[in-house]
Amino acid sequence: MTTAIVAARMGSDRFPGKVLEHIDGKPVIQYVIDFLNKIKMDGFLDDVIIATPDTLENEQLWKYLDSNKIKYFKGSNDDVLDRYYQCAKLNNIDSIVRVCADVPFYDEQKIIQQIENYRKDGKFTYGNGAWVFSFNELEESWLNGKHSEDREHVTTRMFNAIDYPEDLEKIKKKLKLI
Repeated sequence: MTTAIVAARMGSDRFPGKVLEHIDGKPVIQYVIDFLNKIKMDGFLDDVIIATPDTLENEQLWKYLDSNKIKYFKGSNDDVLDRYYQCAKLNNIDSIVRVCADVPFYDEQKIIQQIENYRKDGKFTYGNGAWVFSFNELEESWLNGKHSEDREHVTTRMFNAIDYPEDLEKIKKKLKLI
């Protein structure tokens, strides 16, 4: 099952509540949901879930999602990686398309191409503000992501960057060098 998990929260240091701010009469998050639902109707996604923090400052967001019958999950405020992992685990998701709720306009064809590329070769893809990866990659990051940036940004351990000694080992394993 391929599911879009959308990170959304009301708390933001730079612009609190931005996901419910309106553009031409519609909340920012609704543009993202509409975009993903179109991709779902076209057969590229099985589901769309909004992953919100479980803190009370998100109550207005939950009310909006409830009133519009939009599926959502409440998880950790401080550990976004755990929020994604618990959401994916609870919903038996095999493949994840990660997008953010504060990016109202995505390029549909580019996201579809990422999903198709992922389905073809099973490899993590990133671009156009979206990430596509497997539950196994998410679980590996969840189990082994020890640094604060791993917990905050979800996909840092999936990139081929070498920031720590264990990153080098991970790349060698991927390349079957060890």
